[in-house]
Amino acid sequence: MDRLKIKDFDIIRRITRIDRWAYSIGFIVLIFGFITLLTGSFNKSFISDYTIIFSWIIPAILLIPALISLFLFLKIIISDEKDDNSSFRRKRSIFFVYFIVLIILSLTVHSIDPSLSIIFDDLMIGVDSSIIISILLLIVGIIIIKLATNLQHGFKKQANQLFVFILFGLAASIVLLILGYILFILFVNGGGAINLEFLTGDVINYGADGGIFPCIVGTIYLVAGTVIIALILGVPTAIYMVEYANTSKLTRAINIAVNSLNGIPSIIFGLFGYAFLVSFFGRPTLLAGWILLGIMTVPTVIVTTEEALKNVPKSVREGSLAMGATKWQTIRRVVLPAAVPGIITGAVLSIGRAAGETAPIMFTATVFFPADIPSSVLEPTPVLTYHLYELMMRLSSPEMFTNAWGTALVLIVLVLGIDIIAIIIRDRYRKRIQW
Repeated sequence: MDRLKIKDFDIIRRITRIDRWAYSIGFIVLIFGFITLLTGSFNKSFISDYTIIFSWIIPAILLIPALISLFLFLKIIISDEKDDNSSFRRKRSIFFVYFIVLIILSLTVHSIDPSLSIIFDDLMIGVDSSIIISILLLIVGIIIIKLATNLQHGFKKQANQLFVFILFGLAASIVLLILGYILFILFVNGGGAINLEFLTGDVINYGADGGIFPCIVGTIYLVAGTVIIALILGVPTAIYMVEYANTSKLTRAINIAVNSLNGIPSIIFGLFGYAFLVSFFGRPTLLAGWILLGIMTVPTVIVTTEEALKNVPKSVREGSLAMGATKWQTIRRVVLPAAVPGIITGAVLSIGRAAGETAPIMFTATVFFPADIPSSVLEPTPVLTYHLYELMMRLSSPEMFTNAWGTALVLIVLVLGIDIIAIIIRDRYRKRIQW
């Protein structure tokens, strides 16, 4: 391939733009496979309604890169049929492998009926053939993109580097597409419920009428108290672990405890809170929710704060101590201000978890109806997650269904808004730091 490129392949590539065609086909197949995978998840008849596309048009498109691979394989054989270099023969055979694999996958996609479901009786599960087609298209798209990188750079390191870069970019794009897809579905289904009355009204008739204003306020109360408790417990622990404690059995035990605490299922926290906190206070309370969610999010704050403290250069500490500052003065006035962006990162992650939990607070902190804003920390509070859960369990009218989607939309927007504000504050602190 390398010699062929030196002789005449580069001319062929410039004239035909063969690598660009391969890139275009690969990305089109990838995007199409991803869209059909998402669309088919809620519309089972989507693929079966367009059988001609999946049975004929897509397999025909897949034949194009297959024929390109065959052409290059034959071209290399004709140009270097007497070459005995084993490495060159191995690289040459890769184009033949591309040809065989793409032909097989094209025929497979053509032969699968998109309207069928494959039933595994032993496992008692069924898989729609449309899902199999979508997964095959994703695989084919990746193979064609790898072929395109070889067409552009041969078998040099640049080809592998470009392919890995494309894969990482695709992974990031998929994450953004999934988020966009979720937000799109929420806006489509819940946008009709959003109005001034819904955002500022009280819960009426078990959520079938009225609004969710008490739930919004209760969620803000719960998140604010949780983050404060998590920071109060987590930041000093991280400071002790990084600045004061030496590596010992105690520090290893603390690390094990933090990791174990982070891995406990949320429902277990809920049962713990019900057994100890609710029995102590006599009923579900906002304070019990603060304590429980604060304990749940402490590991996140500890880990992020430790990393932030470790990233402060040792020379900064030594410079402060050399100027006569005590260790605590150095930590308080030099190290902690520099670690604030990392601490805010931990707070942002805590906000996301605290606002999205349902199982722990349904035992310890919340109430569905009557949904009144708490006037004391010793009263239960309505929250958006539990309100949404109850609406889904009680769905008995189209109004409840619409209000459930609207509640989900408000919850997502509220969490994203708080996160964006925290990120802006974090970025401002980062700009102040100059080493």
